Amino acid sequence: MPVSIHRTRALALVSACLTLPAIAATIPVDGTLCTLPDAIGAANGNTAVGGCVAGNGADTLELGANVVLTAARGGIVLGGAAGLPDISSTITLVGSPGGTVRLIQRNSQWQCAAADPDAFRLFTVTATGNLTLRNLTLKNGCVAPFSGDAHGGAILVDGGDLTLDNVTVDGHRARSGAGGEAGGGAIAVVNGGDVRIDASRLENNLATSADNLADDAHSGAAYGGALSLRDAASRVSMGTSIVRGNVVLPGSAESAAHGCGGAIALRGGTLSLRSSLLTQNTVNGGATTQSTPGIGRGGALCQTGGTLGVIGSALVENDAIGGAGLGQFGDGDGMGGGISVTSATQSRLENVTISGNRAAGGHEITRGIGGGVVLETAGVVLARVTVAGNTVEGSAGSKAGGLWITHDATIFQSIFADNADGDCRPSTPGLDWSAGYNLVENSGCTLESNDISGLDPRLEALADNGCVTGQQLPDGSCAPTHAIAQSGEFSGGSFLRTASPALDASLCIEGPGLLDQRGYTRPQDIAFVGSANTTCDIGAFEAIDSDADGITNTRDACLGNDASGDVDDDHVCADRDDNDNDPTIGVSLFADGFE
Repeated sequence: MPVSIHRTRALALVSACLTLPAIAATIPVDGTLCTLPDAIGAANGNTAVGGCVAGNGADTLELGANVVLTAARGGIVLGGAAGLPDISSTITLVGSPGGTVRLIQRNSQWQCAAADPDAFRLFTVTATGNLTLRNLTLKNGCVAPFSGDAHGGAILVDGGDLTLDNVTVDGHRARSGAGGEAGGGAIAVVNGGDVRIDASRLENNLATSADNLADDAHSGAAYGGALSLRDAASRVSMGTSIVRGNVVLPGSAESAAHGCGGAIALRGGTLSLRSSLLTQNTVNGGATTQSTPGIGRGGALCQTGGTLGVIGSALVENDAIGGAGLGQFGDGDGMGGGISVTSATQSRLENVTISGNRAAGGHEITRGIGGGVVLETAGVVLARVTVAGNTVEGSAGSKAGGLWITHDATIFQSIFADNADGDCRPSTPGLDWSAGYNLVENSGCTLESNDISGLDPRLEALADNGCVTGQQLPDGSCAPTHAIAQSGEFSGGSFLRTASPALDASLCIEGPGLLDQRGYTRPQDIAFVGSANTTCDIGAFEAIDSDADGITNTRDACLGNDASGDVDDDHVCADRDDNDNDPTIGVSLFADGFE
């Protein structure tokens, strides 16, 4: 008997409704029966490979042992292949279900020389790939072509998606060939890649271009010792992470190249940083024998395009160093020890501490410019930022240990103090930069009537002054800040309170709902200072007086006050001063026990 068309359609509909969704596979990777390359192949192809079970959609690979990679796989992209199959599906790779951190590395005995035949990065994420890495350490990736560009020493995100969660990316190299540029010693993001980095470390990575000393030759520029964004559609969001000890080093050539971003270079796309620490990174300019040497821009951050947002973070002890002139043409400038912005769609720093950074010329006859901040484009916003204790070096007119500015900007409720060779200097007089309520201790910039000039803000030495839950760095610490204090000292048998002029000195611009760098609410009332709960402190730090004794919490702890406000017998902040009982910047963060 023929089956009616209506009945056939009904049966098909029932069958479709009963079809169960695909169940993602969990693939155990023991390194013997199932290796990591085979497991990625099984996940990409949804088929069994070697001793690995077949993937099925979005798969989880559980790594049961450390992995040493000894050969490149797949094609060469932007200077190198990967040691693992290209990621073309949705894969989560975890150290182990219990949180054990596993190691994935290129053979640790191998170096990363120019045109190294054993060079390869660890991962390439293609446009269809979505890779999550969790509880892992990645080491010793190397991209080193004979000629041309080199991008992404550890990971190249080529249009796909990448998430890092509790991952350390350590000791990778992107080393370009002759005439090529290098970008992203650890991670390069191109062609609309989308990256999220949380609770992770990017440390000791290098982006370097090759020497090219032939007649009339040039070396390529180098971008982002740890991370480079190159394209307009690329995006990176980083939170609660540490970027430390990364280096940019362009090669030597007759025509020298510039270096950009010892930690991070933003050339296009969108970069968002939250509650992170960028520290001890270095950018260099290229050396030359025949022409002007290269400029080193942005010891921590260099922006030459795109959209940048930095909030609740610290740029600390980074260096921007100009290239050496090996002939008669002098040396290159170092610009922006903390951050350099030369061009931007948008750029905003909010609740950020920029401290202890250095801009230095390549040799004795050149200059450092903007030890903390260099702004060479219009429209940059600095909101509630503290720029303190930065330096410039060089004998040919070094300028502005704090802020060097060449275009109008919007800067408000910020502190510029204790910087070498001026806290704020413009390229030309009369730039419109202040939106009010700034404290500039030693200013060469035009000020507004509600700015404060010529007063010491009485900053404490840089320290971990706590933060709200959820803003801790991977080591459990908080991004460091300079506390400002309503403090006190004994004089003639009496205890005298002495206030920072930054306390309760500003309208709460853009309020209500404001936070400080540590995530604490603004405003906070300090007894005997300002207007109760209506005015905010200037700078990245909002002082708190929990016991309403007129002495801020940081100084209570430092002086040994108990809950009633009584003071002990020593009255000395031994952990925060420079050994003369004067709580000034004076001491290196790391010498002061922060680590």
